Amino acid sequence: MARNAAHPEGNDRSYADAERIGFGVLMIGAPILMLGAAFFHPPHGIESGAQYYSASHDHGTRFYVAHTLFFLSAVLFVPAVVGLARLVHPTHPKAAFWGCVLSLIGFVGYGALDGIDYMTWVAGKSDTGLDPVAMQAFIDEALHTNAILIPVLLVFTLLPIGLVVLAVGLHRAGIAPGWLAALMALGMVGVAATLQYPSSWSSPPSPCSPASGPSE
Repeated sequence: MARNAAHPEGNDRSYADAERIGFGVLMIGAPILMLGAAFFHPPHGIESGAQYYSASHDHGTRFYVAHTLFFLSAVLFVPAVVGLARLVHPTHPKAAFWGCVLSLIGFVGYGALDGIDYMTWVAGKSDTGLDPVAMQAFIDEALHTNAILIPVLLVFTLLPIGLVVLAVGLHRAGIAPGWLAALMALGMVGVAATLQYPSSWSSPPSPCSPASGPSE
């Protein structure tokens, strides 16, 4: 009986080790994918619908690959956030709960933004027969329609809030120093929102211009 009782404990310990390794891989892999996506992405400013559309029209392959990497990085970040919450939970259950819940809700907004990116890529494809001028106007209108932007951005804002709650929990639990916890919480949002793309890439021309070239 004693031998049988010890066997589940060994299995539990082995599973716990595998779980920690798995979450660790996710926490490393997700930001690497996001950094790669940010550097690979053709430059554009989302405040300009014309420039945003032009990036997808004139650099279609790069635009698609970059946003697919952004999407996949979010897929990895979701279980990574769960892993962080599990680390915090034993000593700070409230921080673990609210950090996890708010972050996971925020990822819904992240997914909606990725959906807009994919829609823009389809609109910008040169082999669909779609009118570039009409599609540029459509994307520009979508990016300036508050009925779309307000709910999506409000939900997305819960993501950094939840990550900050988890960061505070990590620091208070003594799992990570404050600066590292803050970096883990804000790094993803910072890469997505503020990273400057390499200056050697010039802004793509408007598809309305005769100088516009074919998609890559």
